[in-house]
Amino acid sequence: MADQPLPASSAGAVSGGTQPNLLTLPRVPEEFAGIQVNHCRTPGCVNFGVAALPHVALGRPSSTVPATGNRYHLDVTGQSKALALKCLDCGIKAVVKSNQGIKEEIDRITAYLRPPLGAACSNPRCANRGKSVVDFPELYHGHGGVRWKCKVCRRTCSPPRSSAPPAAGAKRYKNAVILRSALGKMPIRRLLEALDISATTFYQRLEFFEAQFLAFAGDRERRLKELPLDRLYLSSDQQFYMVNWRQKDDRRAVHLKGICTADNRSRYVFAMNLNYDPAPKPEIVELETLLRRDDKKPVPFRRHARLWLEGDYNEVAHRRARPPVDSIRRRIQQNYDELLNRDDIDPAMEMSHLLRLPHRGMQVHNEYTIFAHFHHLRDMLGHVGKTRWYIDQDTGIRGAILSAFREQVLQGRCEIFFVQVDRNQREKDRLAAVSAGRALLHDMAKQPGNENKKEDELRRLVVKEALAQMEELGPWKDRWLKHPVPSKGEPEKWICHLTAPLGFCPDEDHLAALYDLASPAGTDQFFMQIRRRFSLLERMLNRAGQGDRVWNIYSPYNPIVIQRLLNIYRVFYNFSKPGKDGKTPAMRLGLSAGPVDVVRIINFRATHQARAH
Repeated sequence: MADQPLPASSAGAVSGGTQPNLLTLPRVPEEFAGIQVNHCRTPGCVNFGVAALPHVALGRPSSTVPATGNRYHLDVTGQSKALALKCLDCGIKAVVKSNQGIKEEIDRITAYLRPPLGAACSNPRCANRGKSVVDFPELYHGHGGVRWKCKVCRRTCSPPRSSAPPAAGAKRYKNAVILRSALGKMPIRRLLEALDISATTFYQRLEFFEAQFLAFAGDRERRLKELPLDRLYLSSDQQFYMVNWRQKDDRRAVHLKGICTADNRSRYVFAMNLNYDPAPKPEIVELETLLRRDDKKPVPFRRHARLWLEGDYNEVAHRRARPPVDSIRRRIQQNYDELLNRDDIDPAMEMSHLLRLPHRGMQVHNEYTIFAHFHHLRDMLGHVGKTRWYIDQDTGIRGAILSAFREQVLQGRCEIFFVQVDRNQREKDRLAAVSAGRALLHDMAKQPGNENKKEDELRRLVVKEALAQMEELGPWKDRWLKHPVPSKGEPEKWICHLTAPLGFCPDEDHLAALYDLASPAGTDQFFMQIRRRFSLLERMLNRAGQGDRVWNIYSPYNPIVIQRLLNIYRVFYNFSKPGKDGKTPAMRLGLSAGPVDVVRIINFRATHQARAH
């Protein structure tokens, strides 16, 4: 991609690049629908959360005019020639994002939460005209299943076609069997043989199941704001999925990423979003980009900034992947080294010449899905008293969560921790680490005053002592704690308090408790079950003779199948799958009184509409 022209209003504050020829562009995209993510994302910096000004007068600023919002430097840097925003106080750079693109992605992933359109009387002379059954159920009588009769004019009406439940088709009595077979990791070919259905029928049913499960989840999760939630301990991470190549002449797979956030205590998965949008057509988007001359504009000012275009792919396809490391300390340091060598502190999804873009629908730039994910969670969980987040260090989650929850962070209601876990240790080393941790607890229990303390209390006392032995890693001297009492599943765990510079948690006892609770367990359990439940989503395996190319005989050829399976399983996992305590995550959270049978979810829309009156 050629060097991009810079916004005219950035003159005098920009070094490098060519002179602008698009005089109407601001320095950074204007706020869109209340969203502005172009600001410093460094906790403790005086510029944290202060949005960059879209327009700045040329020349030396007046001493009487405050510089708030203008303490940023714009530059065109790096291989991608991306428009970067550098904070003049902390020196951290972040690539400018399209606020409109983030809003579009939010609308996409939250569509299931919007109430369905209901039937409404169409009689122009009736007082009930235009009043929906959903909003005014007392004005209608049920009439023949999904139809209603107006109590005033006695006319019947039905829901709009766009909101009517999709047809189940013939042999609909097999719906529950098909779903349970798919959830039981039965390969698709074996499922088709066992149930005597065609592939077309199966994928039509899968679309139907997704619509039903999302409708059920939307109805329940619209009530989340009514739950009195005081504390949530959340973990967020990402997982790769692969779509197989379709042609022998082009053996490039499609790699997608799903971002998940789950509550570590209840195990409720609040969101699972894939960076894939099935709605746009690549040929139309590419043509519109050319007609609008968007390819000549900086990326954040493009109409389709959130979508991967062929030009974007060609630009980054040949970047080299980082080498593996043999210790968690080196991995942490490697992440910092990459930050210093990267244009954006919040990384985008890596591409290579061995990957391609989807044939159907369009792949979304991963950072836009991540930003939308956390803005969605902010709207869903903004009423919660306090949230504690445990996130992975080597993803773009950091900037997105700090941007979406910046008000809660500044108020001390949101604490964020990096968590790095080494799971590549041998069984012998895992047992030795657990044994060493148990010895520390045993010694702590012998100290005066600790004889009657519970294990959790002893753990926190051990962690509190370890706070004095934290290591400073990275160019910003972040302080990392190696957890002194590991578990077999997390034999070596390092934790960094990302929001520590704000100083809202000075109490060492409370801080030790937060460090002790640091874990990615909520998302890890969900990710593990996804791999075990669906043959289509198994881990990728290297195929001999293919070099770095990856092939999985069970992987799908259409990315929308992955999206549908993830949507279905999230709802099933939350509402229908009880744990060892006999409760589902939704029951522990307070969204459900008991496990919900899949048949009830499959038939949800018809049942919900029949009860609307």
